[in-house]
Amino acid sequence: MDYIEDYAMNLYRETAISWTLHAIKIMMGYEDVRNEIIKEFCPCVQNIEFSRTFDGDPYSDGISKVSKYKEIEQYLISCINKKPYVIFTACNVKDADTDETHYQSFYMDNINHEIYVIDPAKPAKGYGIYYPEVALQVVKPFAESNGYTFRFMPVSCPAQITDEDVFCQSWTLYMLMNILQNGIETPVSIPKKQNDKYNALLSFYKEIVSRIPTTVDDIRIIYREELLLEENMKVVLSDGTMEDWNALFEIDPYALLLQMTADDMA
Repeated sequence: MDYIEDYAMNLYRETAISWTLHAIKIMMGYEDVRNEIIKEFCPCVQNIEFSRTFDGDPYSDGISKVSKYKEIEQYLISCINKKPYVIFTACNVKDADTDETHYQSFYMDNINHEIYVIDPAKPAKGYGIYYPEVALQVVKPFAESNGYTFRFMPVSCPAQITDEDVFCQSWTLYMLMNILQNGIETPVSIPKKQNDKYNALLSFYKEIVSRIPTTVDDIRIIYREELLLEENMKVVLSDGTMEDWNALFEIDPYALLLQMTADDMA
């Protein structure tokens, strides 16, 4: 049986890796998972019970883009008196034409009245390959009208430098945890080379699943739920057969993750 499973994993490895990374990307956008990871890696974090993650799908809860951003504004107002700080994550509402979103995380210092933005795509000057819309159009106006200094977190170099790197959910959490562990004034160290960036993320993923067993179940469930979606079945069947789909469905994404290298993420 193990031989059959290994054979299937090798035969469909590249495709299975793509779906595994897709499942991880989805999981890393879940509010409860992000908060659980933060509590595990940063046990001294303050006010984690108030930490929110706002997704970028305007249709997921039946409200418009304007209403979605208004919800974030109301949340910010509710956080003003929560000292010493509150952390949260928000995503640009999905672009109707490109389906593009972009996650940004925030550190709201309610003692010094400062809001720090964690934008994984931002270079030292200007903006990167993704525009931090929610930071500039929602959080910045709130900060300015409520006496908060608004600033972007310093990083050694941007995490996302190519549009093939679609892991903003992961990068925001990676960078946010670095800040919680090392202090808000410490620049976040990000590798320069793309392969090294992917290696940092992959090591991050492997440490998460080793320390938080429930994330293993999450990845397995999401992997199979995504393959069961009609539109995704059509994608698989467009280049293969039902036998191929069944083989992909039976692959264990957790076992595959443990075998992956940075080259597999490219």
